[in-house]
Amino acid sequence: MFFSRPALPQRLTPAVVLLMCAVCLPAHAADHFLTFGGGYAPSGNQLSLERNVQYFQRVLQGLGRAENAQTILFADGNDAGRDLVELAPDEVLPEINLVLSEIFDDAAGVDEQYRSHKIDQPHEACNLKNLDAYFDTAADQLAPGDRMMIYFTGHGGKAKPKSSQNTLVHLWNRQDLSMRDFVKRLDKLPATSPVVMVMVQCYAGGFANVIFNEGDPDKGLSDAPRCGFFATVHDRPAAGCTAAIDEAEFEEYSSCFWAALLGVNRLGEKVDKPDYNHDGVTSFNEAHAYTQLTEDSIDIGVKTSDALLRKYSSVASDKHKNLFDVETSYARLHAVADPAERAVLEGLSDQLKLHGEDRGKSARQLKSKLIAEEKGLKSRTRLIEKEYDKLRKNIARALCNRWPELDNPWNPQVCLIMHNETDDILDAVYEHRDYDRLEKLRDDLIDLDIQRDTLERKIVKCMRFLYVAESVALAHNLPIIAEQTIVDRYRQLRQLEAGTLAPIGR
Repeated sequence: MFFSRPALPQRLTPAVVLLMCAVCLPAHAADHFLTFGGGYAPSGNQLSLERNVQYFQRVLQGLGRAENAQTILFADGNDAGRDLVELAPDEVLPEINLVLSEIFDDAAGVDEQYRSHKIDQPHEACNLKNLDAYFDTAADQLAPGDRMMIYFTGHGGKAKPKSSQNTLVHLWNRQDLSMRDFVKRLDKLPATSPVVMVMVQCYAGGFANVIFNEGDPDKGLSDAPRCGFFATVHDRPAAGCTAAIDEAEFEEYSSCFWAALLGVNRLGEKVDKPDYNHDGVTSFNEAHAYTQLTEDSIDIGVKTSDALLRKYSSVASDKHKNLFDVETSYARLHAVADPAERAVLEGLSDQLKLHGEDRGKSARQLKSKLIAEEKGLKSRTRLIEKEYDKLRKNIARALCNRWPELDNPWNPQVCLIMHNETDDILDAVYEHRDYDRLEKLRDDLIDLDIQRDTLERKIVKCMRFLYVAESVALAHNLPIIAEQTIVDRYRQLRQLEAGTLAPIGR
């Protein structure tokens, strides 16, 4: 499961660590990869999570990293049980099951089927025991300058109210791992081994706090050299978990991130690798920016330096009127942004049709306008759902009057009735006086759902623009209000975020 390397000595200062990494990595150091995730149970282990792991393996293969040490902890591991859910092909779904599941309001999962996952590489179950074993072994065997890259693809949970950033990842068999407990595992690793994380669960942004002692921003920055990139902020769900079979439907953070590094997306199509600073390679930071530009979903990407800035910097206020904020003129923000940030601000400006010097203000106004439209759609949806539910119950009541057993799907007669009287049941539904109207309302609800989804994605693009603009402003303000040691640590963190997975030998 693990590689064999000598143990490391005492912890070193961050500056010395980064110097050692800079010297060691090109010539001597090795990269080690930990991929962990999957669902908390079969019903939550969607096909897309398996495919994410498989795509990452293709990325490593394409970048010449297949020979690097790799460990995979996924779902129930090598257990033969059916632990993965995927949508069944349309042709295998009996019409009567689909119809009755709608009429009796019990359609969740009716079109799903289960199988054992298909991860080809050797792997074990994703649980706390195996995760602890990995970090215990790595703590002894990582060599100076070795780099660890951690990829989590699975589900996440909200933090408790009193610790809003201490979000969770859900492991197999409904085990939970909080951000702060994850930091305890990371703290076992040697100080000369940088760690790079990509995590794509809901509420993933809480894990950006791994840069702080014990994961607590109030306890100062950790000496450990670690950085990370996260699908979304700490208080929002993320995109991506789906049982759909068509991989073209998978729209989530890591799909774009890995495509940027490899130059090939998960469908095997070539994409232009971003190189915003024109240095000939694609950095993690540039892959993150590319994702912010191209991912068409509800995600608002976060990186560890964003967490540092929001702890130690601030925007313009009555006390500090000379500082930048999101409504500082676009030209001034653009001038102090790094090349990747400029690309995001420019690209999102084009997508949102933001122009002129007041783009921060315009983005806020557009966001408010879209949210108001979204509320209107939700109100219309509730009205239609009310009528739809009434008609559905009318039809269900009529069916139960004729076939009383249908009122309890566990009644042993139900299977016989559905098998022997299929046509009669379907005719009773389709010929009911309310069915045509029910069908129309169902189509209206589908259309409204599409409209809401489109609006939400546009709202999120406004939020991304504002988030990046705020990060640019905070970075500009940091040297004005923070101690030099914090400024130095910020620059060191940005250096880690500018790392790369360029093919070995580049």
